[in-house]
Amino acid sequence: MGKEFGEVFRELAETVGKSLEEASERISRLGRDGADDIEKSVAETMANDAAVKDRFAGLPHGAAVDDARAADGTGDPKYENPGHHDPHGGPNAYIPKKAVLPADAKQQFAKSVQTGDNVRWVKVGTGKKAIYYRYFQHGPNVWHWSGSTEGVTHSGRPATIPMNQVPIEIRRR
Repeated sequence: MGKEFGEVFRELAETVGKSLEEASERISRLGRDGADDIEKSVAETMANDAAVKDRFAGLPHGAAVDDARAADGTGDPKYENPGHHDPHGGPNAYIPKKAVLPADAKQQFAKSVQTGDNVRWVKVGTGKKAIYYRYFQHGPNVWHWSGSTEGVTHSGRPATIPMNQVPIEIRRR
């Protein structure tokens, strides 16, 4: 296979023209310096975190928007069509390799269940003919349809989500 670590280390020491001890000391010193740099970066990041939050608070998906959404009192997840799966319109252009948005995506979203961070699923139909829709979160409490086990592009090509990606608790519903 490959060379052993010791072999590579010896070659490195010889190539540089230094003894193994000198090479070892140099690597050790670089490690300490690197650790110091990392600690410094973490401290700077923590100090700047509050300033960054304040600066971006009024922008979309910033703290002010999050607070407004939380204050609406519903706390319910909201469905949105960003257009990527919709050849008939939306704020963004349809992407031809994506499955086409089904007509009932918004209605089915109301029945969807969150199964993990940023993922929701719903089972449409029963038995072996059931279809599973997946939804992704793309903003605070805002979700969009992101495919199904029977997805097809606008040109008719399959664009399906494999059944092994559907959580077992959703398949058993």
